[in-house]
Amino acid sequence: MLKMYADLRAQYTLRYEQPVKLTLTAHLNRLYDDDNAEFKYLIDALRYSGLIYDDASKWCKTTTTQAKCEPKEEPYVSIRIEYI
Repeated sequence: MLKMYADLRAQYTLRYEQPVKLTLTAHLNRLYDDDNAEFKYLIDALRYSGLIYDDASKWCKTTTTQAKCEPKEEPYVSIRIEYI
């Protein structure tokens, strides 16, 4: 997992102290209630890796959605980071 963070940091330059808009989409075999979709650990990982400055509402506007996977497709989460 730490190697993944290092690889991401090498690919992207952090725009220090710049607000971001995060869009997290969970691609699932079965959709959950909105209150059961947990993305906090992913947002924290982005902050600890240095890809976003902070996860406070002043710095990070977050949108979360769900989408249905193809029947035999493995579930995954896509993350889009837009610097605003």
